[in-house]
Amino acid sequence: MPEIVDEAISITAKTVWTQLGIWHQPSAQKAIDAGLSVVMDACIKIEYLRLRVGSTENV
Repeated sequence: MPEIVDEAISITAKTVWTQLGIWHQPSAQKAIDAGLSVVMDACIKIEYLRLRVGSTENV
């Protein structure tokens, strides 16, 4: 994760997202200090389903 955060900072990314099982607090803090949003240890598919993105059931 340290290399990914360094690259994200260098390309002025807005967010760093890591999948389930990927967690590195020092890298997360470095990203936050650089102004990036950080999501760690989260699966985008699970979050998509949990939030019901695109579902009409939320209406």
